[in-house]
Amino acid sequence: MDGVWLVLMLVFEVVGGCWLDKRLWGNLYTPYFFLSVPYLAVVLFTLLVAGRFGLVPFYYPSLLPWIAGLPLFLVASLVFYGLSRRIQPYPMRLQGKAMMAEVQSALRWKIGLACLIFAVLAVRLIVMLCDKDLPCPVGTECFGALFASYGLWGHLSVIAMALMLFCVVCFENPLKDSQWLLADQNRWLWIAFLLLLLLALVHQVKSWVILPIVAGLLARFISGRTFKWQYLAWILLGGTAVFFLSYIVIYLAGDSMFSSPTFGGQLKEIFGLFVHYVTSGTLGLSLDMQQGVMETTDPHYVLAPFYNVWHILTGQEVVSGYSHDFLNTGLNYTNVRTFFGTIFVYMGRTGLVWISLVFGLVCYLMFWLWKRYGGVVFLCIYGWIAVILCMGWFNLYTQLLTTWEVPFWILVAGLVDRFLLKRVPFLARLRF
Repeated sequence: MDGVWLVLMLVFEVVGGCWLDKRLWGNLYTPYFFLSVPYLAVVLFTLLVAGRFGLVPFYYPSLLPWIAGLPLFLVASLVFYGLSRRIQPYPMRLQGKAMMAEVQSALRWKIGLACLIFAVLAVRLIVMLCDKDLPCPVGTECFGALFASYGLWGHLSVIAMALMLFCVVCFENPLKDSQWLLADQNRWLWIAFLLLLLLALVHQVKSWVILPIVAGLLARFISGRTFKWQYLAWILLGGTAVFFLSYIVIYLAGDSMFSSPTFGGQLKEIFGLFVHYVTSGTLGLSLDMQQGVMETTDPHYVLAPFYNVWHILTGQEVVSGYSHDFLNTGLNYTNVRTFFGTIFVYMGRTGLVWISLVFGLVCYLMFWLWKRYGGVVFLCIYGWIAVILCMGWFNLYTQLLTTWEVPFWILVAGLVDRFLLKRVPFLARLRF
C-alpha cells in the first residue's frame, strides 16, 4: 500500500509541475516536462513487467530520489520566470520556417564538413578492415569502440553527431514535396545525414545513434516546424527500429553474443534486450536501494569531464565516467541508475539537493536563452539538452564527455556562421 502512495505522489508531482510550467511559460516544451514525463512513462511500464518475464520485483522506495529531486529541479523555472519578468522583453529572432530561410547559406559549409568527416572515417574503416590482426569483427561494440571512440576519431564522431542534429533540424520532408530532389541543398543535406547515420551505425553505440536524431526532432517540435504531437509515436518507433537494426548488424557480422543460432530466435533475444534496456535504469536503482546502496560516494562519476580537465592539467590520472557496479535485473546486468538515482547514489542526500538545483538552473538557463533570443544555435543546444533530460529514465549522462561536447561544437558552428562567413564570403557561395 505504501508503494501505491509513492506512485500517486510521483504522478501528482509530474502533473502539477507540468501544469505550473504551462502557466508560467505558455507551453510544455520545458526542461521539467522533458525530464519528468518520460520517466513517469517508463516507471509505469516497469511496474507492469517487474516480477514477470524473469525480471526482479520493483522496490517502491526507489521512487524517493525522484520525488525529492523533481521539485528541486523545478525551482529554476520560478527563478528564470521571475528574471524574464524583470528584464525588458527582447525581440526574439526568427523562428520556424523564417528561421530556416535565415540559415540556408550557412548550411553549405556544414554539408561539406559532413562529407569530409565521412571520407576521413571511411578511410579509417577501410584500413581497419584490411588489418588481419583486428581483434573484433565489424558490427560489434568492440569494433565500434576501436573505430571512433577515442582520440581524434572520437572527436570527429562527436562533431558528426552535432552535424546530424543540424541536418534533422534543417532538412525538408521528402514525402511532402515531390519536387524535393530538384532542390540541390535539400538533396545534399539528406545525403550528408545518411552518410553520418551510416558512420553512427558502424560505431555501434545505440544512444549516440538515436539521441542526435531525436534531439533534432525535438528542436523542430519546439520551434513549430512541421511537427505535431502524433509524431512522437514515430520517434518512439524510429528509436526502437534503430535499436533492433544495430543488433541485426551484430547478427549479420556473426558475433557470438546471442545463444540462439536462428534469426527468429535472435530477434526474440533482441526483444528481451529491449525490455531490459528500457527498465535497466529504474530496476537498477530499485535493486541498488533495496540492497542499501552498494556504491560509495564519488562525485567524480557525476562530473567526470570537469574533474578530468583538472587532472589533465595537473598530470593526474583521468577518471572513468562509467560505473563498474553491475546488478542483475533478471534479464541482464545493468550499471545505470536513472537521473536523480545516480545523483543520490554517488553524492548522497546533500548532493541530491545541490546538484538538482544546479542542473535545474543550467537547463532552464538554456531554455530561457532560446525563449529570449531564438536562433538555430540556441534551438539546437536546447534540443540536445531536452533529449538528454528525456533519457533521465535511463541514466544521468553528465559523466560522459560527449554530453558536453555536442553543444560545444554546436556553439562553434554558430560562431562560424556569425563571423567567418562574413569574412570568407566564398564559403556562403558554395554550390552543391
